[in-house]
Order: sequence, then C-alpha cells, then structure tokens
Amino acid sequence: MAVSKNDINHIEELSMLKMSEDEKKEIEIELNKMLDYVDKINELSLENNDILVNPVENKNVYREDKVKESMDQQDFLKNAPEKYEDYLQVPIVIDREA
Repeated sequence: MAVSKNDINHIEELSMLKMSEDEKKEIEIELNKMLDYVDKINELSLENNDILVNPVENKNVYREDKVKESMDQQDFLKNAPEKYEDYLQVPIVIDREA
C-alpha cells in the first residue's frame, strides 16, 4: 500500500498544517519508505520462533513517592508576567480559526 499525494493532502487537512509542495513530496517519499520497510518485516517467517513477549525480567520497578516543598502559589503568580485570577496566563498556542 503506497501513500499518494491525495493521502498527504488529507493528512494536511486533518492536522490543520500548511505544507509546501516540496514538504508534501518529501513526506510522501518518507512515508512510502516506512511502509516498504514494514512490508519487508511482514515477509519474515516467524512460525518456528518462540514468542518473546518481554525480554526484560524487571517487573513494576517503581520509585517511592516523596512529597517535596514547592513554591507558594501567590509567590509564583507574583513573578508571572501575566495572570488571570489565580492562574498563570500564557499566549494562545493553537488558533482554532486557522
């Protein structure tokens, strides 16, 4: 299964990204390389191999939770360039109208 220019245009639309024609061509080439590699992997015969679910013997290695002192909210907000009530205000990252 190859990735077509229509597929790239559909991905561009879904991701709400704008890509130049050169970028689209490069992405099409790279995605097709990846799919070719997956096809090669799918050709491998694994019938006689033992199933290897997890090669690592460690199970559930957790660290102990430790409560640490943190900065007071008011001190934090005092140093903030912009705030709204008790929240730090940041610039808009994603413009929903774009």
